[in-house]
Amino acid sequence: MIVLFIATSLDGYIAREDGKVDWLFTDQDYGYKKFYKSVDTVIMGRKTYEKALEFETHPYSDKEVVVFTKRKIPNVRCVGEPISFIKNLPHSKKVWLVGGGEIVRLLLKEDLINEIIQYVHPIILGGGISLFSGGIEKKLKLLKIAKYRSGLIKLHYRSMG
Repeated sequence: MIVLFIATSLDGYIAREDGKVDWLFTDQDYGYKKFYKSVDTVIMGRKTYEKALEFETHPYSDKEVVVFTKRKIPNVRCVGEPISFIKNLPHSKKVWLVGGGEIVRLLLKEDLINEIIQYVHPIILGGGISLFSGGIEKKLKLLKIAKYRSGLIKLHYRSMG
């Protein structure tokens, strides 16, 4: 199962145009630790992995880490063909799709994302790196909504195929 667990601004951006995510709330956990413990593998694009390196020297070191890139990156599994890799994953694995926008769009187009857990921050950035773009249309089933005092809203959807 592939789960996109991600935060966006109210207007659907995952980062500013320069890649900065300084607007993300860090005042509490918002369910991150529980979710993280539930996954076996983390997957992401190269740019997202490089952003994660700004926060930790070895991000996600207790999980299998797969970065979709044709470049070689130390300490992680690099995969140049994300679609065939995902199609061959064991169904018993729970996989966190960390991001970014390009890989999300590719996997949505191929209908390879099973669930989306999106944290919407109460901020309008007015521009940046968009989570959903490129003319992709997907029907989703709402599973759960949670709201927090900070104004953050958690939306949990399942793909309807």
